[in-house]
Formats: sequence, structure tokens, C-alpha cells
Amino acid sequence: MNAIRRTPPRYAFALFGRRRTGKTVFLSALAALRQPSSGISNISYVAALAPILPDDSVLPGEAARFRVETQCREATEAINAQRVPRQTEVSDGFMGHRFELTLPSPPAPGASAVIHVDIYDFAGERIDPATTDGKDEARLHRLLRETDGLMILAETPAPDADPVEHRASLIGVRALGEALARLGKADNDAIRQAVLLATKWDHRHPFALSRQKDEATPAYMARRATEEARHRQEFETWLNTASDAEQHQALDARLRSIYGENYRTYPVSSFGAAKLVDIGADDGKPAEIPAEVPLASLNLVEPLLFLIERARANHREALLARGAHPLTAADAIPEKADILAEFGEDAGLLALRDKLAAARATKISEQSAAAAHEARVRNKRSLSLTVGAIAMLAVGVTAAEARLTMGREEAVRSAVNEALAHNDLEAVISARDSLRLLDNREPFLPTVRLTGLGYPAVERAKDGKRLESTECTFWETRASQPDFDLEQAQARLKTLPGCTTLDRTLANAHLAHWRHDLRVRMESFKKLTAPENCRAANFIHAALGERGNEILALVDQATDRASDDADHARAELASLTQRCQAVAEQAGLERQNSAEATARAAELKKLDVGTLEQQKWADYVRGLIGYQQESASASAADLAARKDEMQRRLAHLPQQLENWQKDLDRFRSQGQSPLPEREAGLRILKNEVTALPAEFDKPKQVLLNSIDRSERYFAQWAACARLGEVLEKYNELSDNLASRTETGISNLRDLLNAAKNDPAVNDHFGEALRQIEDQLSTVSEVTLASFRVAGTLPAQSDGSTDGKWSFGSSTGSFEATMDGSGRFVFGGNPETTLGAEPMSLEIVAEQRRTFWPSNYHFATHIALKKDDLLADITGASRDLLKIDLHATLYRFAEPVELGSFSSSKAIDNKVIDINIDLAGSRGLLISQGDCP
Repeated sequence: MNAIRRTPPRYAFALFGRRRTGKTVFLSALAALRQPSSGISNISYVAALAPILPDDSVLPGEAARFRVETQCREATEAINAQRVPRQTEVSDGFMGHRFELTLPSPPAPGASAVIHVDIYDFAGERIDPATTDGKDEARLHRLLRETDGLMILAETPAPDADPVEHRASLIGVRALGEALARLGKADNDAIRQAVLLATKWDHRHPFALSRQKDEATPAYMARRATEEARHRQEFETWLNTASDAEQHQALDARLRSIYGENYRTYPVSSFGAAKLVDIGADDGKPAEIPAEVPLASLNLVEPLLFLIERARANHREALLARGAHPLTAADAIPEKADILAEFGEDAGLLALRDKLAAARATKISEQSAAAAHEARVRNKRSLSLTVGAIAMLAVGVTAAEARLTMGREEAVRSAVNEALAHNDLEAVISARDSLRLLDNREPFLPTVRLTGLGYPAVERAKDGKRLESTECTFWETRASQPDFDLEQAQARLKTLPGCTTLDRTLANAHLAHWRHDLRVRMESFKKLTAPENCRAANFIHAALGERGNEILALVDQATDRASDDADHARAELASLTQRCQAVAEQAGLERQNSAEATARAAELKKLDVGTLEQQKWADYVRGLIGYQQESASASAADLAARKDEMQRRLAHLPQQLENWQKDLDRFRSQGQSPLPEREAGLRILKNEVTALPAEFDKPKQVLLNSIDRSERYFAQWAACARLGEVLEKYNELSDNLASRTETGISNLRDLLNAAKNDPAVNDHFGEALRQIEDQLSTVSEVTLASFRVAGTLPAQSDGSTDGKWSFGSSTGSFEATMDGSGRFVFGGNPETTLGAEPMSLEIVAEQRRTFWPSNYHFATHIALKKDDLLADITGASRDLLKIDLHATLYRFAEPVELGSFSSSKAIDNKVIDINIDLAGSRGLLISQGDCP
């Protein structure tokens, strides 16, 4: 037994929304490249339906349907290429599109997992009273009543939108509610289910859910389900609490009150995330395009699933209710295959089908009996034959079947006569089909044929020939008309074997249609493979292959007459594909080179330094090594560019070091010492340069030589600085007696010893250090060159005064003549070096008087310490220091000797002045060599 061929159940829904609420984008996104959606196996675009024009006429013919389909495919391709799709215009009429939805599993046991969904779209101006009239609105309402549900689109306001645009968006939602309010009670009763789609939900929260590289499908689905639940919660919160959702709340409440459990709301984002582009619109508003492809759409298919589920439930309820009136419902009963496709093995509905089938059989039997009676009267059959037939039928075992057979044949005869009498193709086709069915069904009682009742075979054959000839003539006439129904004519040709003209006409029509289809698809493919598209960063190679395979599938259908066209199309397709791939590869390479150049520039900007104070040269070289190291993602050109740049910079670095040294000469000329961190940084730099890869040996050696020169430069600078410190102290002691304190001498000795212990200083200036050491005693000495004592002895001293002095190991004598006033001046020249410890200058004198009974004896001493004497010196001094001191002159009754007098035996004392002269020798002039 042959299996019943199941036609997938079909549901029809209509989009209902104002202009620019996303209706066209919603449809195109269903057919566009999208990330997988949780719970849905597949949804694909099948074909367009014949459009309904604004005047209510259905535009017939394949060309009209193909025009709508082409518009949809072009809109889908625009979205896949991240361009703005064409908007639906009023002149387009009501356009329907069929999609095939494949569920993961059938909705019920035995039911079909494949569902056809017809979605009708129309221009948003049709629901605006300002741009339409009552007749247009009535046409729209009639279309809506014939659908299974409404998909109502209301734009979500953007929170950061311009206040004027924000208000316009809310006004649009309110106007949408007013348009829905104009649907009458009849419309609301006919439309059993609806959904409210808050489109462009990404205005508030983008659904950016790009599939990560190498992410497994289960992991992505789990992450997507979590994100969908989060967005659903945010949407519920916004709809119930947000101030800018007030119009949406009112619309939601109205729809919920009308449809009840057959209604639901959804946040919808066709793109997932969008970006704005200027399209030069009259109102100046930018348009939205996808931020990325494939689309991460939110809730595109879920509303369809809800509407289908509610429509199934309502259909079942209606079918069960129809069972209460079997005779009136008999003509509308679905076939068994339809029940199985939509509802599966539903016992209640299958029982209903059998019940209604029995009712239909009864009704047909009654109608056939009436038709047989009318035929007998009209044909005026012989009374005897009629009586005989009636008697035979009355006593026959199967009278009911006979009545049914005669009634059917008379009905067919009537239809044939009617078709031949009127110039109507549809009537001829219907009559021929009925006649062929009648020929294939023989009556149970041959008596019907014997009595001449019914529709005799000879007459049927004759009428069949006439019908065939008439239909052939009709088709040949219609073949030249623009609305020629190619598919129907092709099907009818199988029943018209003698209609050779139609056969040729159909072949030509098929060829023309094939060529037209091929031309349209090739033009679309040319647009897709235009250089500007192929060069785009977001170009989708999968779309290129998909469109190419569609064209190849069409080319494979070519007949022998179209073989040249097919070969040309294959060659052009291959050429366009190769060219696009080459352009895409070149553009990709250019983008990669540009990105790599940008990355290199950014990395080099971090490495660029001026002097060592800003960055260490070692860090610079270390950064260059990291800059040129290979990575898995780097291209060969990028690696070569990096190595060339590194070679160039390494070759330039010695000049930078030389320039750096020139900049440092200014600090060196000012006598500054080199900073230790500079020398340390140079040593680290040398280590880093030594570690450079072998491929950089040439610039590495040049750089190492430059670093060696820099190290010698720093070593000489450090030696000069150290020598300069020693010479500075040496010259100070040599030129200034006042600086020859013990501390000054000790400082010079310490500096000298430190310099001698420094190999760099000793290597450069060993001879100068030895000269300084030889002159150390010379520049350390301070000598008491002379002294002078002045004072006044007792008045009227008219004798002479003589005496002796001692200082260290030096002694001397003196003699002075008095002038009668008692004034005296005498001195000596010890030429004795002062030491670190105090040294005593002692003087004794005797005044020989002429008129006085006895002489006077005097003595004085003063302690002289070099550092104390030099501490009182102010100002600069060179070779000689004159110092004025005060001392106490003691007078004794007895003569006194040097080193033995005691002030306790003095008769009296008085203060006198002592002037001393300190002297010293200069040291030799020491050369600084190459030091500045």
C-alpha cells in the first residue's frame, strides 16, 4: 500500500507596523546569515507568493512572483553585505513570502516536523490615516482576516536619542495603537492570536553575541540561552517600570485584553547590534546596518513558534466543535494526510474525520439521486426503458450505487456541454479532468450501460476529443500573453499528446524563463562580487559560495538548446569568483599589512627614546629584540619589515650614542662628574647587545665598538673628574697660605691616595699624581719668617736695650737705642716652620739706663699654633701673611734668661704689640693632560 504523501502544514501571518519599524529587515534577517538560535534546527526561504496589488487584484504569472522573490533576496544580500536594504513601497502591494521551518522534533507523534510559514508584508503607510483612504484600509483588514495571526512591530526608543526623535518614536507607538483600534470586532474575532514585537531592542541593550573562535556549538548555545534569558528579564523590567515605555504598556494592555492566552510580547533585534550610516534620507535620519555578520539576532523565530503553537490549538478546537454539525461541515473536512501533517495521530480528530467523511458520502448520494432525476426528464428517455430501468433499479441489490453512477455521469455530461458552449479555459480543464476520472471508474451494474442511461462511452470519447482540441487551442492562444501560466501549461501538456505547438511554445518559454532567471542571478552575483564588496573587511566568502552554488544548480538544469549559455555562465561565474577572491585576498593582505604597520608603529613609538635620562639604552635594545621576534600570527612580510627596522635602528644607535656623548660634553666641561647610573646603564647595554642574535652580527659589532669608545670616554671623564678634585685642593694649598691647615692638608692627602688607588685615574694621570705627592710637603709648609715687637718702656729711658729671642730651634739677639721717650722696636727672623702643635716665641731684654741707679729687666712669651693663626685670616692670601698679636711684657728686678723666667716674680707688666710674618712656597704647576 502506498504511503500517503504529506503536505507540510501551512500557517499565514501578517506583519503589522508603521514605516521604519523594521518589517522588511525582520523578513530579510530570517533568510540572512545568522548565528545558530537555541532550539531551532533550521529556517529557510522557500519562495515568494503572488503579490496582491493595491487595487485588490492578484498579479498573476511567474514574473510577478519572481519580482517579489528577487526583492527579498536582494534585501537579504544587502544585509549580508552590511548595506541598507530597500524599503517596501505602497506600490508593491501586499507581498507574501514562504519560509520552511524545521523543528528538532515533531510537535506531536506522527505530525510533520516541517512547517510552511507564509508571512505577508506591506508598506507602513497603509496603516496611517494621513496617507491612505478607507478603501485601502478595508483591503488591509480583509487580508488580515485571512491570516492565522498578527505580528505587531513597535520600535523600542533609544535612551540616548535626540529628544525630538525620542518623542517621535513614542508618538509612533501611540499611532500604532490607534491603527489597531480601528480593527473592528469582526477582525478581532477572525484573528485568533498575536504577538507584540519590541523591535530594535539593541537600541537599549545590544545583543552582541559573536561566536568565539573554535567555540563548540553546545557551549555557544548554553551561553546564548543565558543571554536570551537575561535580555528577557531586562525587557520585562523595562516594559513594566520604565517611563519611556508608557505607550508600549498601553498597547500591551489592550492586546492582552483582546487575545488573552493567545498573545505574548518579545524583545526583538534583527541585527543583534547595529551601527548607523547616512543614506541621504529626506528626513535626514541615518539608517541602521548590522555591526557584524553573521547576525546575532534575538527572538526572530520564537514569536513564530508561539503563533504556530496557539494556531494549532485553536484549529483543533475549531475542528472538534465542527463535529457537532456533521452535514453542514462535511464539505470542509480536511483530508487524512492534512490531519496527520498538522496534528499527528490525534485520536479525537481522526474519529472526527471518519464521522465527517460518512456525512459527506450521504450528502453526495442525495445530490447524485437528484441529478439523475433531472437528467431523465431533460433527455426525455423512453417511458418503457425508464420504467424498466426503474423497476430494475428498484429490485436491484445495489440501487444506491446505480443512482450514484447515473448522477455522476449526468453531472459530467452537463459540465462538458457547458465548457464547449462557453469560451472558458478553466471550464474546459475542469470538464476534461472530470471526464477522465469518469472513464477510469466503471459502474457496478452493466445494466446502466445496456439501458442507455448515463453518459455513453462513444459520446464521451467524442466529447473528449473536442475538449482536447479546444484546450490545445486555448493554450496556444495564451502562450503569447504576458501572464502565461507556464507551470499549469506544463502540467496540462502531459494530457495533450497531440498539442505539438504548445510543446514547442513551452520549450521556448522554459528557455526564456531560464535565461531570465540566469540573467537576474548573474547580475546579482556581479553586484555581490563588485570590487568594493570583495575588498570590504566584512565580506562573507560563505555568501559567495552559496550564491555561486545556486547559479551552478540553475546552470545544470540547462537544456541542449541552452548549452552555450550554460558554458558561458560557468566561465563567467568562475571568472567573477576568481577575481573576487583575488581582490579579497589582496585587500585582506593590504589590511593585514596596514594593521601590522600600525602595530609596528605603535610598538616603535614606545621604544623611541632620546637620552639615557629618559629611557635606558638596554631597555631600548631589549625592546628591539622583542619587536623582531617571530610569532605564529605574524606574516613573512611583517617579520621581514621588523628585522629590517631593527637592522636600521641598530645601525643608527652608534650615532645616537655619539650624539649623546656630545651632549654630555657640556656637563663635562663644567667640571661635573659622570653619574654612576650612566656608566651602569652602559654596562647593561653592552650585555644586551652581546646577546643579540647572530643574524645581527654586523650592526652588533659596530655597536659594541661604539660602546667600548663610550666606556673609554666615561673612564677618562671619571679620571679627569677625580684628578680635578685632587688638583683643585692642591692648587688651593699651593696658592693660598691660609688654606694650609691640618684639615686642608689631610683632605689633599686623602684625595691623592684615593686617586692613586683608582686604576683608571692611575692609568691616565699616574705621573701627575706622583708630582702632586712630591710637592705635598711644599704646599703644606707655613714658616714664621719674621717678627717685630713694639712698645714703650718707663719714661725717660735714655739708655740702650738689648736682648735675645728663641722660637723652636732658632735663636737670635737684638740691640736697640732708646730715644728718651721709652719707645722701642726690635725683632728677628726665625725662618722656622710652624707645626701642628703650639710653639713658643720667647723674648728677654735688659734696659741699660744712664741716670738711674739700676737697669730694668723685661721678658715675654707667646704660644703660636699654625691652625689658630690661619683660622683668624680673612680674605685670600698668597705668599705672605701679616698677623698682629698682643702679648704681656713682664718687668723683673733681676736679670732673666730665656726659658727660665716666671711671671710670678714680675714687678709689673704691660701689653705690647707683636707683628709676625708667615710665609710659604708655591708648588709646581701640574698639567691636567687631556682633561678640559
